[in-house]
Parts: sequence; structure tokens; C-alpha cells
Amino acid sequence: MCWQRSDRRQKDREYRRREGFVVWHGWHALRRGLASNLNELGLPDLTIQRILRHSNVTTTRKSYIKVREPHLVVGMAKLEAEIRRAERVQ
Repeated sequence: MCWQRSDRRQKDREYRRREGFVVWHGWHALRRGLASNLNELGLPDLTIQRILRHSNVTTTRKSYIKVREPHLVVGMAKLEAEIRRAERVQ
């Protein structure tokens, strides 16, 4: 039997995402995040490749391991703070 989200809802209730929950971006994003976090913890690329069950470590390195550069994270945090400050001023 195939059912859709609308079939699961009660007719008198509106579906709304709960505040504070992370928005789901799919399995690929989850795997990319896992690979990136394992890399940040210092695991070798070959170990990450085996955890993700890739046949080639190049796939793991090229498409899954994303290195977070601390200065970029700091820069984006400053930009976000400035945007929030500008919103309060308006």
C-alpha cells in the first residue's frame, strides 16, 4: 500500500516543522558531513573510504571530504552577525 504525507495528517491539523530541528538535506549530505567530521577527527582517508564503502578513495576525497577552514567559519559568523545587526536597525 502506498501512502503520502497528506494521508497521514489529520484533516483539521496543519503540518509544520518543529522549531529547532535541523532541516534534512538527504543521505548524500549526511554522508558528506560524516566524511568531513571523521577527517577533522584525524582519521585517514582510506579508513573514511571503507566506512562509506566507496570502491575508490578518490571518490571519497573529491566528493565527500570537505575541509572546514577556520578563518572561513569566522568570516561567515561575522557576516551573519552583521546581517542580524542590520535587520534590527531596520
